[in-house]
Amino acid sequence: MSLMSNRPALRLEQPELRIRDGRVLDLVRRRWVVLTPEEWVRQHTMHFLLQRARAPHGLLSVEKAHHSHAGARRTDVTVYARDGSRWMVVECKAPDVRLAQSSLDQVARYARELKPRYIAVTNGMSLYCAERVGDRYAFVPQFPEYPDIESS
Repeated sequence: MSLMSNRPALRLEQPELRIRDGRVLDLVRRRWVVLTPEEWVRQHTMHFLLQRARAPHGLLSVEKAHHSHAGARRTDVTVYARDGSRWMVVECKAPDVRLAQSSLDQVARYARELKPRYIAVTNGMSLYCAERVGDRYAFVPQFPEYPDIESS
């Protein structure tokens, strides 16, 4: 089974998703999860990261809890570098959620603790990505590709 007719077409590539009884098979978590609007975007984002950004499947983590002095936080998608550091943290929003400063602030809070090289936020219609430069993040004009073994 693939695309459900009541789900919006997103600007990300349209992956072949297995959908059954209001659930989608998550290939990273290896289980069926409820297909909410945010999950629709998260699934498309994971496939985008695997196919277009060429991130290794085994280095993706979904809804990973991170504990800090600010309490427990859960990142939507985390991509790890081969050395175990965080390469990218992605915050996913439902397609009808406008990406505003609050969305960027949320992923920036995660970044202060987790210190990934990149942060990104998407609602499936828009995708913003920024790279860490010192202790700040600067938007990048093009979505990065996961580094080769030689350059990581």
